[in-house]
Amino acid sequence: MRKILQISIALLFSIVLFAYANASTDHSSKQTKTSWLVVMHADHAIVQQKEGQSYLKLISPDNNIVAFSDSPNRKFTKIKIDRFIKNWDKIFSENPNAAAVHADLTLAGQQNLTAYIVTLSDPVLAKNSLTFKANDINYTFKEGKVYNDINLFIDNFTDPCKTIPAICE
Repeated sequence: MRKILQISIALLFSIVLFAYANASTDHSSKQTKTSWLVVMHADHAIVQQKEGQSYLKLISPDNNIVAFSDSPNRKFTKIKIDRFIKNWDKIFSENPNAAAVHADLTLAGQQNLTAYIVTLSDPVLAKNSLTFKANDINYTFKEGKVYNDINLFIDNFTDPCKTIPAICE
């Protein structure tokens, strides 16, 4: 039940984030480019510092990434994480923004939903982890803290199946 609630809260947050990103886009162009939002989930994450650089390490990330598009071309796909990371530089021309969202249970049994806004770069996929260089835009990540049930929402992803058809199932 807790996991369903966390996923529901995370999806609600993604819809709000996606709507905000879409509302702030210039719609004056007649030719519309389909914009996608990527959702990654991991059992937990930890923030580490090395030589002044922050790293966001996802532990036990899901094998599939979910991507969906906004209107008017609503689409959905699942992408294998290894293919997505292998094609990172082709997918993103610059470091994308992401919202890292997790929910902690408080002592009173209530969930505390927190979002951290970061830019991501240089992903490294290992056997049971995925590590990004992460620049914390709102400076709220705490080094060494474990963030449970974390979801990453990455925006500005161009049409994955057209850009790199091999990454789509």
